Amino acid sequence: MEVAALIISGAVTLPKLFRVVADCYGLIELGRNFENDFGQCRLKIDVLQNRLVRWSEAVDLHNNPRFNEDSTDADKEVKKTHRLLNEIGDHLRTAIRATDNYEADRDPDAVEPKCMEAGDLQPAEKRLHTHLRDRIHHRLNRMTKHAGAVVNKAKWVIYKADQLGKLIKESAELIDQLENLWPVKDDYEKLVKADIEDVKETEVLKVLHEAARSVDEALAEKAMASLLPGAVNRNWLRKATLSEDGFLHVGNTVTNMTASGLVNESDELVIKGSSRMHIGNQYGHRGMWESK
Repeated sequence: MEVAALIISGAVTLPKLFRVVADCYGLIELGRNFENDFGQCRLKIDVLQNRLVRWSEAVDLHNNPRFNEDSTDADKEVKKTHRLLNEIGDHLRTAIRATDNYEADRDPDAVEPKCMEAGDLQPAEKRLHTHLRDRIHHRLNRMTKHAGAVVNKAKWVIYKADQLGKLIKESAELIDQLENLWPVKDDYEKLVKADIEDVKETEVLKVLHEAARSVDEALAEKAMASLLPGAVNRNWLRKATLSEDGFLHVGNTVTNMTASGLVNESDELVIKGSSRMHIGNQYGHRGMWESK
């Protein structure tokens, strides 16, 4: 993709600027060095693009007349929205330039490296990828009459994991700001629910929860809630490392009591020496603090 495809005049309307930025995420491909964690990386891009497109629907970007004025004539909130979307575009431009530089330095006689493809996804990952792409395309197609898609549809490749991680982190932080700038909480919640209501398989929900964490926390929470509907307590630990006399308890001890709606999560723990860690809830029973 030519970098020029992302250079947007400050005089364009927000719907046009948004469409260019949103389309560019859908044009990302990943190089073969992502082979070991391709599924999660591919899905994080999907989740990120879906979140941005969902935001535009929540604020009614293409129908609200406030958003259809040139940035030079817009009010303060709309001008800030222009700035945030342009910042997202800046991060995309940086990533595209890195791709151009990488490819320019490659031996011109070398075989062009192949990219990862949807066929390389695991079954649950592939089903989720298809679901998210369908959601994104459905929303974007409804917007076509308002703002055309990117003319240059050439794909562009990210070759380095740190480059992708930086792009996702910076983009997610800017979408946080967009959502906070336009606080339509009820609309966000309704659309997040719609994103997941057709996802029923436990394995797909687990994959979605992992992909959405740190990228789309609202979607990650909804996936977790769907995994264990109505559970007394929910305890989640991804990884723990124990040494010496360290002690860890994960789970619930409930005696003659009722509890509901409690969520306990931890990503990674390192427990050393005589340290003790409890994840969960314990009632009416001798606890880990009194005795092992």
